[in-house]
Amino acid sequence: MLSAAGFHMVPADTPQRQQELASHTALKMRYYLINGNAHYWFADPYVCNCVYVGREPEFQKYQRLKLQQQMVEQEQAAAAMNENAAEAEQFNWMGWPPSPFFY
Repeated sequence: MLSAAGFHMVPADTPQRQQELASHTALKMRYYLINGNAHYWFADPYVCNCVYVGREPEFQKYQRLKLQQQMVEQEQAAAAMNENAAEAEQFNWMGWPPSPFFY
């Protein structure tokens, strides 16, 4: 999602970069200001062994993508609940013999 938002991946491919990556909080968006402009970074030592870096436009796009992803997941969860409810309504509970699990 970070790449899709325009963040640049900087691999930790030197000992200095490895050390810097290890010093950052993993998997958390951070930022710093330069001349009043926000610069963002996201350290990922687990998947890409890299740091994603971007500025305000990339961060805003990332936030939009994250929100869209959350909406899709909520819609999928709601659809699954509706499907389960519809199946439960069609199920004839009384036609089944008693089970020790129901007592």
